[in-house]
Amino acid sequence: MFSRTTTIFALPFLSAMVSASQVNLNALFKPHLSSGARIILPSSQNYTTQAIQRWTVWEEPTYIGAIQPATEEDVEQIVKIAAKPPFLATGAGHGFGLGFGQVQNAIDIDLSQFKSVAIDAENNILTVGGSVTFSDIFQPLYDVGKEVPTGNIPCIGIMVGATLGAGVGPLQGLHGFIIDSLHSVRLTTASGDTVTVSKTENPDLFWAIRGAGANFGIITWANYTTYDSTNGGQVINADFLYAASANTSVFEALASFDEYIPSELGLSVEMSFNQTSKEAILVVNFIFFGNQTEAQPYLDRFNSIDYLFTDLQYVSWPELDGFSDFGPMALPALK
Repeated sequence: MFSRTTTIFALPFLSAMVSASQVNLNALFKPHLSSGARIILPSSQNYTTQAIQRWTVWEEPTYIGAIQPATEEDVEQIVKIAAKPPFLATGAGHGFGLGFGQVQNAIDIDLSQFKSVAIDAENNILTVGGSVTFSDIFQPLYDVGKEVPTGNIPCIGIMVGATLGAGVGPLQGLHGFIIDSLHSVRLTTASGDTVTVSKTENPDLFWAIRGAGANFGIITWANYTTYDSTNGGQVINADFLYAASANTSVFEALASFDEYIPSELGLSVEMSFNQTSKEAILVVNFIFFGNQTEAQPYLDRFNSIDYLFTDLQYVSWPELDGFSDFGPMALPALK
């Protein structure tokens, strides 16, 4: 897919000096937090709906509870107090990696309340909270004629999780990786201090988070440079489903872009297994930020290959995630 998901933002995993069973989260943290902060225990009836849940059980961390800060000061207090129990900060729960499975009985610093989106269209600045996902920004940006590079999976934590993993996507030919549009962040360090990080403020730390961002702190807010919408925000999305026997032709078509690929075009290929036919399959997703006349010569390279199904739609940028990769909006149109 288009995003390397790094949606769990982690300070270095702290060694547990006390048994997790000895930690009373309410007694330890609540007196130091704002009235808007929340502490949610796994024993709570609504724990799975109130706290961010991980997208997969593979190598998942476990928690003794979730703390949802309401302010930057809350985040600072949590980090300062949690000097002994291990903790992770989660923005959308879409991160993965072998290291997360080693974090057990930790405190989940759940950034659910850092969910706001603000756009300064005149100055081309997007400001998002640490829990904002791609789906939260598509429509607001489209409505003011702006865009930023993103992935095309709506549930991924956008401008923090995906950014810290560089952030690839269909707009990278036009605007680079997501991280190339990062302007500044507010970051709480391991000492519990919150600082502004940019090219001009704490520039060494800005350089660091652009390469290994999840290791240096908890990002509560981030600012991005926005761009005028390409093609008025209208996008061609085409998906092709091929049998495994077509793999040579598919990869030859992909290789034909080695020397030149238009900046408006994003391509991805996925391999899967059809449980019904018991055969491997290939899916090619073709996203073009332009009109069909411009896209057709490139579409023809895949139309010429014998496919099982295909779908082509001309949609607005906010609608793209519902159609790409044979998304739910595309299913009725399969042919």
